Amino acid sequence: MRDTFPQYVRVRLVSAVDQSPLGGLAVLVTVIALRKNDYPVGPKISDDSGMVTFSRKELEESIELNQKHFPMDYAGSLEECSGIRIEVLGASELEKLIEAREMWGGAIPELKLSEGLRACLRDAQKRIESGTSKVVSDEGLGSVIVVAINA
Repeated sequence: MRDTFPQYVRVRLVSAVDQSPLGGLAVLVTVIALRKNDYPVGPKISDDSGMVTFSRKELEESIELNQKHFPMDYAGSLEECSGIRIEVLGASELEKLIEAREMWGGAIPELKLSEGLRACLRDAQKRIESGTSKVVSDEGLGSVIVVAINA
């Protein structure tokens, strides 16, 4: 992918209609792997200014966690990935994510949702019916990534 992945991936969610910031929405970053499966990171909730920040450390920790618990499904490091996909999760995607985390959280404590995050995800379900995604290659990762949403 690149020699130096940025320290932070910053995403700003805005309305496609008037460019106003969209807070309270759930964002999942997926690191696109060159081999085997991609790595999910998050979800996180956008703040009042529509911003969500994922650190390089969080991406690396997610890669390590997935490789540790699912070694047959994942391979490669952050530098070996081809980019990221930013997903703003809609109601049905959030429901699936919550169910999966409840199931896997019993076996893998790092995947268990905190009560606070679970409540924020439930609130986000009420804010947006259908989600959207945007793929960003390594050239675009150093700046704020703007995602316009029809919400």
